[in-house]
Amino acid sequence: MRNLAFASLVSFVAIAGACSAIDDFTKFTFSDGGVNTDMGGTLPGFGQACVDVCDPGAGATSGRALTCFHMIGSRSIPGGMCTRTCTPGVAACSDYGLAAADCVTVEGIALCLPHCDSTIGRNCRTNFSCCANHDVVTTAGDCAPSTTDLCH
Repeated sequence: MRNLAFASLVSFVAIAGACSAIDDFTKFTFSDGGVNTDMGGTLPGFGQACVDVCDPGAGATSGRALTCFHMIGSRSIPGGMCTRTCTPGVAACSDYGLAAADCVTVEGIALCLPHCDSTIGRNCRTNFSCCANHDVVTTAGDCAPSTTDLCH
């Protein structure tokens, strides 16, 4: 019985030693410099560029999770955008914060879009314009690709 216990201990030590000798986790990296879409990283949030997956967002518990949109109707969204569809109304996109988003119909689709107003330093991301009433504006509006019907 003693020999069996000793043999088991020797086997365990040999296996444990073998694992630590070959597992060098410092040599593994997972950064490609692009949008981080892996499960362990931070997913893009509302209004941010996306490849395929967005953080579900504040409205997810109410069935209003964010989706990565690459097109609005027949118009391309440069870099994609994390947003969701909505039903126009006063509080339609209020889960993103006070005056942070508006439910706007763009190319026939009602979407939550980030609110912008350059007079208070709330600008749109690159390749997007601050638009309202079918025009690019320098006051309050919503961030959208300039090729959409919201902007021209």
